[in-house]
Amino acid sequence: MEKAVTFGDSRLVYDSASGLPLRWEKEDEALTTFVFPEPFVSLELNGISAANDAEQMIAIRNVMLTGARSELIHDEVKTVSEREKRLVIRTKIDGHWELTTTFLYCGDASLAVSVDVKTTNDSRNPVLRAVRLNLGGFGYRRLDEWELLMPGYIPELTLPIDLHRKLDGCEDRAVFGSRKKDEPGNGTSIMGVYHAESESAMLSWWMSDMFPAVSTMTLIKEEEQLRRESVVYCPCELERGESISIGTFYMSRMKGSRLDALRKAADAFRIYVRSDSQALAGQKTLKICELHIGEKIGRKTFDDYDQIAKKLSYLKSLGFNAIQIMPSFPFPSYSVYDYFNLDKTYGSERGLKNLVRTAKRLGLKVIIDMVLHGPLEKEPASWRMPPGEYEFDSPYLTDRTGWFSRHESGDYARTYTRSFDLANPELRRHISEAIAYYAGSVGIDGVRLDAQTWNFFPNWRPEGGRKPYESIYAGFRMMEEIRKEAKRHYPDLIFYTEGMGPLAAKYHEFRYNYDFHWIYPALSPVRDERGMSTMFWNPASENTLSWSDLAQWLEEQRTTVPRD
Repeated sequence: MEKAVTFGDSRLVYDSASGLPLRWEKEDEALTTFVFPEPFVSLELNGISAANDAEQMIAIRNVMLTGARSELIHDEVKTVSEREKRLVIRTKIDGHWELTTTFLYCGDASLAVSVDVKTTNDSRNPVLRAVRLNLGGFGYRRLDEWELLMPGYIPELTLPIDLHRKLDGCEDRAVFGSRKKDEPGNGTSIMGVYHAESESAMLSWWMSDMFPAVSTMTLIKEEEQLRRESVVYCPCELERGESISIGTFYMSRMKGSRLDALRKAADAFRIYVRSDSQALAGQKTLKICELHIGEKIGRKTFDDYDQIAKKLSYLKSLGFNAIQIMPSFPFPSYSVYDYFNLDKTYGSERGLKNLVRTAKRLGLKVIIDMVLHGPLEKEPASWRMPPGEYEFDSPYLTDRTGWFSRHESGDYARTYTRSFDLANPELRRHISEAIAYYAGSVGIDGVRLDAQTWNFFPNWRPEGGRKPYESIYAGFRMMEEIRKEAKRHYPDLIFYTEGMGPLAAKYHEFRYNYDFHWIYPALSPVRDERGMSTMFWNPASENTLSWSDLAQWLEEQRTTVPRD
């Protein structure tokens, strides 16, 4: 039997026995009905952390999925205010877990959904890996009328670029989004569809400072709909009666143009607006040239910093007003050796300091590229480093073993480096002191923070009793205290990173994203003798992006930036 709660001119329908939500529908309008696949919420449990020496995402073997057997325990409707109404549904799933799912209607055609997970298991402390959220109904039964609306995500590259392609023109089981883009850190998280004729949008997004989600949209033609799956990572071991609140998932119906709809959705990101955003206006004129010494991927531009210094006047004549110094290549490259050993990290302390002084005389700002992943233990096979003697003996490997994340087995978490746990307070202080050293003793004007979520791991053996999940997004959250300390002494110091999601905006003045690289081959044929990465290039979409579609894609992406 079905039960329904009225929210304004819409109603949420759920099953009275299982408590599972079924659909959120608007009265007299079937066009924008959200459908909840059964189950809406499921849990990933137990399993074993897999050996991981390449990818930066969590890899788990033998995980168990639960949530199919649900029983309603309690439901309650509460009117919070004239505009707000709340439905709380408490269910027991598979006998050992309780879910409290809260649907908050705010009177603006949006539902905010929060989920609390609690274990009732008497016999052992189960491991919660992730919470899956499934939402359907996008384009339901009218695939020929709806188009994708996913700002900031790479378009489908296996077809010619067309931002207004209708869903029925895409391949069955096509997957949109990325299983390697976390939200809301590196992805906008806004995913949905747009109906041009009626100027209607169905959008969804995820928000949390602690728990990242990885989301995809899958086209299922036999069901005549697009489905969203968001996997929210919250790894921890829960004791009986202990609960965890994982964040907020939003779904909304919008009216107006594509941009109108995105602006309304992005209003939710106002909590991420920087308090010093107005003071940054003068820094937005930076034109940065990235430079390095040594051989990188078989190519060498400069042998030393003296050669770079001789080119600075020329770079300034080209319009650059800042330079960014990368780590020394081919070693340590994008790994950490010792933040205070400039000879090893950047190739030459003397040369680097002389270059900074020369740049300052010419009126150029200097930004240093700072790696946060961790140190190398051996040569990565894919790096193709030229013959030479490389010392994989970072002092951190032996002297600071508590600074690294570990799996449940006790083994270190790794990508191509041993992975730092950026939630470690002592490590954070060390990084903060290194930034102060670069600003004070070297004289740099800013820091580019490399891939702050590359170490996408929980730490199952943290010092200080932290929860394992606190390490995953620590690379972003640590900047609150690091920036504050740095700005006390160097108020004009620049911080920027490569994450483009709203959470990255909360902690950094400036951001950019390598995902924009898809634009170049989509606009014009590009060839590289070293080979082309299929991450950003596909012959089907090469040279098919129009300038008008590019302008629209960029404008939609910018619309999701948190604003006052």
